[in-house]
This record gives sequence, C-alpha cells and structure tokens, in this order.
Amino acid sequence: LRFMHDDILKWQIGDVTITSVPESSDPTSPKFMFSAIDKDGVLELRERAPWLEPFVGEKGHLLQKIHCCVIDTGKERIAVDTCVGNDKERGNPLWHEQQGPFLELLTDSGYSPESITHVICTHLHVDHVGWNTRLVEGQWLPTFPNAEYLFVGTEFDHWSTTEDLFGDPVFEDSVAPIQDAGLANLVKADHTIGEFVRFESTPGHTPGGVCYEIGEHIFVGDTLFHGSVGRTDLPGGSLSQLKDSLLYLIKTVNHDKIIHSGHGDDTKLKHELISNPFLTSM
Repeated sequence: LRFMHDDILKWQIGDVTITSVPESSDPTSPKFMFSAIDKDGVLELRERAPWLEPFVGEKGHLLQKIHCCVIDTGKERIAVDTCVGNDKERGNPLWHEQQGPFLELLTDSGYSPESITHVICTHLHVDHVGWNTRLVEGQWLPTFPNAEYLFVGTEFDHWSTTEDLFGDPVFEDSVAPIQDAGLANLVKADHTIGEFVRFESTPGHTPGGVCYEIGEHIFVGDTLFHGSVGRTDLPGGSLSQLKDSLLYLIKTVNHDKIIHSGHGDDTKLKHELISNPFLTSM
C-alpha cells in the first residue's frame, strides 16, 4: 500500500489525546535502515521468526510506515515528525514530487493545519521534516502557519552546514523556510512544552536527536525500533552516542511505556530487552 487512508490510530491519556496520522507505507530496502542485512537475510529471518511476516515483502523488502503524531493536550496541538511531504525533489523515486493525501487525512482526524500550535522533529532527516512546508505558487511556505516550530539547536546547526544524506535539498526546502518565516525557535535538548511534553536528549542516529515523553508514551524517532535500533553509519551518526542514549533510556524510562518509533510497530522496552538483539547484547 503506497498511501494509507484507514490506519489512523488514537490513544487517550487522561485529557490528552495522541493521534497517529499515516502518510505512506513503502517497500524499502533493508539496507536503508540496517546496514548489516540484505533482502536475502531478511527472508531468512522471516523463516525463523514468522511474526515478521506482516512487515516483509515477497522479495525481502521491509514495509516502512511513515507517519506523524499529533499530541492534543487541550491547550496545545503538537505535530511530531512531519513525514516526507508533497512536491519535494528527492532522489528516492517513491518520494520524488509525491502527491499524497496526508493533509486531508490530518484534517479528517480533527486537526487542520491552521489548528496546530507546535511542530517538533525528533531529528531532521528527510522523512521527518517534509510537511514542515508546502509548495504555494512556487515558494516553500510553512504548512502550519500558526505553529511554533521547535528545533533542537545542535541538530539545526549540524544540518544547516552539512549536506543531506542523499544530496537532497532537505534543509533548504523543509527547514530554512521556517526560519525565514520567523516561526523557528531553537531550543535545548531538555526543553518542555506546557505541562505534559518533555524532551530527552538521545543523540547517536543524528547529532541532536531527541525523544519526547508524555505520560506513559515516548516518541523515539529513529533511535529505537521494534527489533532494531537506528543506523549510525550515516553522516552525523555515532555508535558510541547511540549506545549511551539507549542505556539512558533503559535506566530512566518505565519499561511499560508505549514506544512510538519513527517507522514500524509500537513496542515497549520490556519486550525489546528480551527480543531486540541490539539491546540484549548491550
């Protein structure tokens, strides 16, 4: 399934609502997420672990879900990680100038772009910042015109001077226009929003990566996945930093918290500590 229409998920935490709005689910080479395994390796894993069946294509591709979550506290409406976006020039043919119904799905979920009060990104890779902007009469303008866009300063500074992973103009079309419009706020990695949302510094996948904690939920971006962890062999990555970040999460986060990863199924630390080979070997 390329574009997703009926996979909107909701969670309720007291008066706070979390809504996951999907953009797409793409067949993706495992090398994109895991440098040490190819498609044949994925097929072998599927044979040994049948639970992987829903996440693996016939030829060994992984099915990579891309989604944005909205945290609605009653006072704030916070968009977390804004996917790939439409009309962007990208080297990945599935993402290049795509035309998807994400904004319609977001609005149908009860959140018009104008109603979003904050936008936050766990990190500034291509598939986490795309809907920060949209193309209007040839210009990249903020998709959420009434929102404060919060960027961790370390992450912002790195990508403002570093070429994108694949040479795409990601910073130029999805981040810089926010600063030009006066909507960007550079914050520290221990920032908080209102009464409920707390930032946690988790570098490793990128230099300024963060997680967001709210109640019994935590948004980890590409730091941790169900069954794996974020890559560190990409520009700006650091294996030692990622290990420190994972150890920090293991020590400080309730192991029953629901973990929302940037891609794939939700999970919990208590499950990952048993089944995730990257965590069991630490």
